Amino acid sequence: MKEKQHITDSLFISMEEMIGEPLSHEEATAQLMKDPNVYNSFLSCPKEIQDELLSFIMGESGLYITYDAFFKRIMSPNLHPRRLESFLSAVLNTSVTIIDVVPNEGFIIRERNSLVIMDIIVKTIDGAIINVEMQKIGHSFPGQRTECYVADSIMRQYNTARDELGKSFSYNKIRPAYLIVLMEDSPNEFIKAAPNYMHIRKVVYDTGISLPTLENICIISLDTFNKVMQNKTITNELEAWLTFFSCTDMKRINQLISDFPEFVEIYKEIWRLRLDMEELINMFSRSLAEADYYNELSMIREFKAEAKALAAEIEEKKAEIADKDAEIADKDAEIAMLLAEIEKLRA
Repeated sequence: MKEKQHITDSLFISMEEMIGEPLSHEEATAQLMKDPNVYNSFLSCPKEIQDELLSFIMGESGLYITYDAFFKRIMSPNLHPRRLESFLSAVLNTSVTIIDVVPNEGFIIRERNSLVIMDIIVKTIDGAIINVEMQKIGHSFPGQRTECYVADSIMRQYNTARDELGKSFSYNKIRPAYLIVLMEDSPNEFIKAAPNYMHIRKVVYDTGISLPTLENICIISLDTFNKVMQNKTITNELEAWLTFFSCTDMKRINQLISDFPEFVEIYKEIWRLRLDMEELINMFSRSLAEADYYNELSMIREFKAEAKALAAEIEEKKAEIADKDAEIADKDAEIAMLLAEIEKLRA
């Protein structure tokens, strides 16, 4: 216990050293203004992003890793495979060893019309394919899309196995495909499911029979997790990783690195960005540029859908009006016939 306490104390000293002296708002702004290009890029960011950046530079809060550029840097399977293995092992509740990084350019489903911020595709030692998707906004990742992603992984394996094995091919050569989706801003369906924040798809037959399947889907609602874990102690590796992804509160970060020292090196890497304003702002700018692009396309899609629905409603109303006009015309004709009959009787 004394040895663990000594390690914990040294970690807090290390945190203080890598964060350095906290800066005031004026001092943080002055750091940004040293380079006019950096400061102009900072000013081009939305107000809430400016506040987020200043809070990080001042040392008051951590940094969200859900932005594209930061997630790529921190969780890259090429640069830091052990980090990703640790996270995947915690999610899948089994030891995961990565042997290869699959280039996502080869996937037949690579859309630029949604808010997918980043995907990581790796192959494990047992041949399984795991696709990790980080979502800033989860509303654009419906169930249909998860099915397509997993199906694509399976078909890639199928085609490769058929080419390599030829006539000796067997379906048991195809390994499972996993899709893990982390959502920072979850759709209502997931919010309503609180306090459940981890949703694992299971294939069940109504007769109760058990057949091996290849598709495995896990969707994690980070915002729900953050609410559930308020004022609670982090007890396992999975909670530690989800706290890392979803929390910027310094008190929680201190608790995290105290209980799970393996995160110290990661936070050292993150805090070093406070010393390089140009890289920090550029990483934010790249992430925001991509997010803006996706937001624009997403809004266009929504407007098109709304316009289509409105056009259909207008056509429906036109048809109703045409029916009413026809009905009125029939009534007018009927009235005209009755008036003619009346005139005949008068004559």
